[in-house]
Amino acid sequence: MVRECLIAFLIATARSLGSAVQLDASRLGRRFDGVGALSGGGATSRLLIDYDDGSGAVYDLLFRPMFGASMHILKIEVGGDSFTGCGSEPSIQHTVDDLDDKVSFARGYEGNVVRAALARNPSMLGYTLSWGFPGHLGGYLSTPLTNATAAYEARFCIGAKAQWGYTCDYTGIHNEMPWSVEYVTMLRRTLDAAGLNDTKIVVSDNFGDFDAVATQIIASKEMRTATGVIGAHYPHASNSTSLAVETGTPLWSSEDSSTYFDA
Repeated sequence: MVRECLIAFLIATARSLGSAVQLDASRLGRRFDGVGALSGGGATSRLLIDYDDGSGAVYDLLFRPMFGASMHILKIEVGGDSFTGCGSEPSIQHTVDDLDDKVSFARGYEGNVVRAALARNPSMLGYTLSWGFPGHLGGYLSTPLTNATAAYEARFCIGAKAQWGYTCDYTGIHNEMPWSVEYVTMLRRTLDAAGLNDTKIVVSDNFGDFDAVATQIIASKEMRTATGVIGAHYPHASNSTSLAVETGTPLWSSEDSSTYFDA
């Protein structure tokens, strides 16, 4: 789908300029993975439910292939009962004993957004990220990256698939917070043990972090195996770095803006 969209764009551009665009499959560059939508950072898509007039027009503009924004990836927050920017999203596990997925995944509004997106594009890729964690895992301001945290992430992915039909094609660490090689590799082992072998880990959803992650990938074979994508927030002018390119790992601007932060 991404390829078809890009080809259509190139053809339209060529026509508008009155020139030809040569497509040479023998000289392929790095793969373009698409453009994604983010529903996270505390209630950023909460009002979608209220704007829905029953026709689904807003969701059509966001998620229908080859129409409107035509998003390819839907990134959602793993709610943590914490204020995380614009509001708070409920956790699927308020307490240690809160284990009923049918109840847990009926909370909040992410399920509504996910179902609407998948109804329009069943091939939509999924990407989860925690901004904060419930109190029994350490809360928001701490960095509770432990076995229990990794298990919580895996449970979210399993439950989201069962309850919403949402696949965690990608999962992150902890939004714009410290991370470690030890936790990345632990999360990889936890996901694999839960049967989520195809879920790729995005490291590290932090500001301009291409080289910080690339350095660790080069230094550690285990880290290189565990990392599916290097994801940086607001990289300068959305550019990558030569060190990051050398790793051969997919490079994403995993949170970005339509404007430059030059001030």
